Amino acid sequence: MSYCLKDMHLGQDLNVNGKGGLKMWTVVYMANTRDDAEYIEKILTKEGFLVKIKPISKNNDRGTCEVLVPRSEVEEAHTLLFHQGL
Repeated sequence: MSYCLKDMHLGQDLNVNGKGGLKMWTVVYMANTRDDAEYIEKILTKEGFLVKIKPISKNNDRGTCEVLVPRSEVEEAHTLLFHQGL
């Protein structure tokens, strides 16, 4: 079973180096499988969000994953997922 983080204060920030320098990313969804994470990624990217998937386990990248978006887009991404029933 996957779940969405309902309380934005519970979102975990993650620093990720990108082409534009250091960016802040925040977890908006925890998925039990990589397939679930990729499904959420598809929904978010279709609406124009930047998305990163981060496996929780270093030994199993098909297991539980964090779905992250830029910190500035967390509220909008969460709203979209809520309206999708996620």
